[in-house]
Amino acid sequence: MKHSIIFLRPVAFGVLTLFTLLWIASIQTAAGENTAFAYQGRRDAADALINTWTGKLEYPTWRPITAINEGDFDGDPKTIGDVNWQPLINTPNYPDHSSGANALVSGVMKMLALYFGTDEVTFTVTSTNPNANPNSRTYASFTDAALDVVEALSSGFA
Repeated sequence: MKHSIIFLRPVAFGVLTLFTLLWIASIQTAAGENTAFAYQGRRDAADALINTWTGKLEYPTWRPITAINEGDFDGDPKTIGDVNWQPLINTPNYPDHSSGANALVSGVMKMLALYFGTDEVTFTVTSTNPNANPNSRTYASFTDAALDVVEALSSGFA
């Protein structure tokens, strides 16, 4: 799982990578369709992020790191805190739920599947993280790429 985190951190948080996927897909379309395709991708990405951040503000939650570190002070005698526990990578200082990266990636991947009329499109993504090993991953579908981001985020942040 740690390899997924290292590989996908730039993918999950780099909008550039998502728009690279959009660009790669758009070169397979007719020239007149490129503008509409790019607009649709950006609109869907913005919609996903707006809804995610609205939810984060409307339903604030704490991150698991807080619960784990301060478990001794939550009023429940059944929980035990671990002040020394740390996540694999730095935890962002905003609410955990819901995931902006998952909303963004899954929204764009769904849009690509709908646009091409199939989820079964094989493509390769190369990580910009120098520690990624391997530094490229090939996906058999848009869903596979979205699920990889889910796995990376669920195993790396807390």
